[in-house]
Amino acid sequence: MFKLNLKIALRNLLKNKAYTFINIFGLSAGLASFIVILLYLNFETSFDKWDNQLKRVYRAGVHLAIGDEEAKWPWQSGIFSKTIAERSSEVESIARINGGSGVLIYDQDFFYDVSVRGTDSTLLQTIPFTLTQGDAKTALAKPNSIILSKSLAERVFKSENPVGKVVKINPNDSYIVTGVWDDKQNPSHIVADAFYRWKFPDDQNWGNYNWATYIKLKEGVDAAKAIENIGRLYLDGRARSSRSAGTAKIPQNGLLSVEEAKAILKENNGSAYDEAVLEPVTNINMSSYFDGNTKEKTLYVLSALAIFLLAIACINFTNLAIAQAGSRAKEIGVKKVMGSYKSALIRQFFMETLLQCGMAFFLSLILVELLLPSFNQLLGLELSLYQYRALGFLLLQVAGVLAVVIVLAGAYPAVYLSGFNPAMVLKGNYNRSAKGIWLRKALIIVQFFIAGTFLICFLVISAQLTYMRNKDLGFNGENVMIINIQNLATMQMATDRFEPIRQRLKRIDGVMEVTRSSNYPWNTSGSSGNADLEQEKSVMVDDRFIDYDYFKLLDIKLVSGRFFEPAHFKADTVNAAIINETAAKAAGWKDPVGQKINRWGVEWKIVGVVRDFNAPGFETQPKAALYRINDNANFSRRYVLIKIAPENFASTRQKVIDEWTKIETGFPVRDRLLTDTFAKVMQKYDRLHRIMQAFSFVTFFISLMGIFALAAFTVKMRTKEIAVRKLLGSSTGSILSLLNRDFMFLVIGANGVAVIASYVILRKWLSTFIYQIEMPWMLYVLTIIVAAVTTLLTVSFQAWKSANTHPATALKYE
Repeated sequence: MFKLNLKIALRNLLKNKAYTFINIFGLSAGLASFIVILLYLNFETSFDKWDNQLKRVYRAGVHLAIGDEEAKWPWQSGIFSKTIAERSSEVESIARINGGSGVLIYDQDFFYDVSVRGTDSTLLQTIPFTLTQGDAKTALAKPNSIILSKSLAERVFKSENPVGKVVKINPNDSYIVTGVWDDKQNPSHIVADAFYRWKFPDDQNWGNYNWATYIKLKEGVDAAKAIENIGRLYLDGRARSSRSAGTAKIPQNGLLSVEEAKAILKENNGSAYDEAVLEPVTNINMSSYFDGNTKEKTLYVLSALAIFLLAIACINFTNLAIAQAGSRAKEIGVKKVMGSYKSALIRQFFMETLLQCGMAFFLSLILVELLLPSFNQLLGLELSLYQYRALGFLLLQVAGVLAVVIVLAGAYPAVYLSGFNPAMVLKGNYNRSAKGIWLRKALIIVQFFIAGTFLICFLVISAQLTYMRNKDLGFNGENVMIINIQNLATMQMATDRFEPIRQRLKRIDGVMEVTRSSNYPWNTSGSSGNADLEQEKSVMVDDRFIDYDYFKLLDIKLVSGRFFEPAHFKADTVNAAIINETAAKAAGWKDPVGQKINRWGVEWKIVGVVRDFNAPGFETQPKAALYRINDNANFSRRYVLIKIAPENFASTRQKVIDEWTKIETGFPVRDRLLTDTFAKVMQKYDRLHRIMQAFSFVTFFISLMGIFALAAFTVKMRTKEIAVRKLLGSSTGSILSLLNRDFMFLVIGANGVAVIASYVILRKWLSTFIYQIEMPWMLYVLTIIVAAVTTLLTVSFQAWKSANTHPATALKYE
């Protein structure tokens, strides 16, 4: 029976080649998209889940509020780690990680764009990275030890054994490679290519949040209770370290209660909120308390896209199967007369579905291999289907999805077709019932609702991105070159000592301005914290250390006061500061010039206010910033910014690079354009845009294929009706109108619902941006027009062929 059903299925598929192709291609496109997205979902959800011990590991940070400003930082102080290690009985181990450098040196070769981070000797006892070489218990025991990721080890040493080799993380500090961990098998939210043993400074200040801190609880402890106790230890330490807290009002023994600690902090530091936050490392990659749930939202979007694509493919299959019911009616009637049971017919139709789904699955694997390189390039990944580390689990997932698709796509058509009354169909009445027609219409509505929603979302996202690219950012970053300073002495060089270097660069023909800075726009690294005002009020500020002409180079406008000037060299390099408009508003100053602000125990006099510029991004307001020219060697200016005339830009840039090699000898020049950093900030938005673009096209294309096939079949079933209408005098135009009417009502109705759904989705998405477009209603209208016109053309093409067929050809057998 199986062999017979298989033969019948193959014959029917070959008999209706066009519909078979549409079904198989539609299913394969949906399955291929689903598998690619499933690979990505599996990858992202596998972070920090490769060892059961990671369920007991937490990252420690802080959530505090000074005045009206809130801050969430995924770092903690050195004294916090020391206190928890000594006083918490629930903690098994603690490890800290610093910000690290971006260069590794081996045998005179410099390897940039790597994350080399200092850590404690307890790192591998806290985060159990799998070492492929070396011993985890001793790998970081010695002060000059370093472990490398497998990817970096292969990049630096090729096929050599790296263990025992000496590398440098700057020209003066050498380390011995003691281990290699498998970063492909251990995906983690911790961005690092190497960890070296580092001696952390003995910092007793609870308010210096400098280090990424990881806490591993002992097995079997109550995690909620342990986190509560750690939070109390933090509050106790913070309250006792308040700079103006008097020892008389703080008990010397025992822990302060939460209420006591908060009252002391509010009185002495003005902290409206101050708590330690411990989040499980298993959650961080997807949805972090500190970094938001950007990835989680993206994965929800991708999951919805994958499900909708499969749904559209299943809808196409069901629609075409029901539409072909008339051509299968005699076959079913004869089989029933010959004694076939309904169950046997259902098995036969499921065999056809299974055969088509099987073909679609194998075609989808080919499509996945073709799609993956583009998908990897889009998301900056290295996903691979056949080399995927959990290929068995992936295939099991796909098999489950395929089974669901077979049931969804084949169940109703099988039951519907097997239910024909043999007496009626053998008399020539092939109409099963009106239910099939209404179901087909409902499925068309769902299909175009999904496609319309995708298309509208894609168009509005495109409009928002165009707005963001063209928006006035508050500064001019065109033709600005950035050079990373790699010599610590140059970073910490006093302003007057750096002046000869600045003039040396300005003498290059085409160089307009030169300055140094601890940061540049779109670079959010650096220090921040509370600054005290004279009115016993505090504000949260970002620290920015600059040289002369920084604002002039970036064309940042002065609102009031003055810029830093060489004529005021002594005052500017000792206690002068410039703030932005946001800082002035946060302080409540109507006339900020002349006001004083205390940061790090040093009093600064405000000499100017500059216009806000959009440095953090489009999702947050500009932050309060405190700019200073200060010759304290601790305040490093890590970047040289160079404004170059647009004429002969490339040759001028090369001259600057040649000159800088003479200034910083022994280091390859690391330079980039400021506009490239803007492109990097826009990258995540561009990725979403391209994903929506690709899937919008696929869903719309599959929907049109379905409409094309249904139109062809509808016209075929109504060929004789069209012939009779022609004989009775109907024009080609009236026949086209008749056949288009039903489809047009369905498509326009579906897109009307899509307008409502997409508006709700996009309103929520746009609300995440501080800078956003007004809802572009013309794009909604355009989507409905596009859907209507493409449907009209698709149906009309089929109808026109039938309407222009000679009536005698259609009626000659009657």
